Amino acid sequence: MLDNFIFSVNSVMPIFMVLAVGYAIRTIGWTDAATNRKMKAVVFNLGLPVMFFRDVSRSNFDDFFYGPFVLLALAATTLMFVITWAAAIAYFKNRKVAGTFSQACFRGSYAIMGLPLVAHVMGDAETGLGLMPIALVIPLYNIYSAIALAGNDEEKLRGIRGLKIIVKNIFNPLMIGVLIGLAVSLADITMPVIIAVPVDYIAVMTTPLALMVVGGSIDFSKMRSRYKPALVVVFVKLVIGPLIFVPAAVWLGFGAEAVLVLYVMLGTPTAVATYALACNMGGDEDLALNSILFTKLFAVFTFTLGLFLLRTFEIL
Repeated sequence: MLDNFIFSVNSVMPIFMVLAVGYAIRTIGWTDAATNRKMKAVVFNLGLPVMFFRDVSRSNFDDFFYGPFVLLALAATTLMFVITWAAAIAYFKNRKVAGTFSQACFRGSYAIMGLPLVAHVMGDAETGLGLMPIALVIPLYNIYSAIALAGNDEEKLRGIRGLKIIVKNIFNPLMIGVLIGLAVSLADITMPVIIAVPVDYIAVMTTPLALMVVGGSIDFSKMRSRYKPALVVVFVKLVIGPLIFVPAAVWLGFGAEAVLVLYVMLGTPTAVATYALACNMGGDEDLALNSILFTKLFAVFTFTLGLFLLRTFEIL
């Protein structure tokens, strides 16, 4: 229990420290709103796509494509999207709030926070099921995010125009990075050093830059206006999803690695990419930002409790 708690704190608190750095440099005037917008563009259009490309291209597709588990993971993601989007549309009068709420509930920061946790617990995330969510679930995130956020204006979803908007948002830079990475992995292409090294450099800088961008976007006065739905996101994202589908995975007889990956995929904090997508697709930026911050804060406790329970019941 103590080891799990220490690991959770050591995993999450450094992220908050980088967020604090982003907030601090914005406060003292080293960056401003215009600089932050440009950094957002770099993260969304270059950093995250390159990072996803690197991770997926270096994986062995056959190792993580375990059919029954893939179906369960995709089904869980789909159900979380359908339930949260339908509930949000019914409850929120503002469609941009509804779409952002739904996205924050089903889209997790697996690549940045989840994969390291799987690696720590299982001892190896370079092969096997650990990379499955990056290659297969993240593309599904993009599809559902495009649908939810395109719904800010219901007219946008009608006819050829609506189809074009959805397709354009599905095949965003994040999706393109994953697809190219899959192609390289399936073709078993080894990248030359002249390409591999710059890819590594960009991928390594992406997570801290993304977190500093989020930190530099913090406005505590705005946080008060969206804290209630963000707290609901915390409960849905960190508790409800894992509580529904992890016991189902155990009941269906999946092994320890599959159960762990599913738990982390569903229970990891809201993805930083959620904020970038909200900015780029007309979502509620304040709600997206608060969802990211609050879920990361509470993940210290939910991850500790979740791992403790999985070990107590000898599932891991």
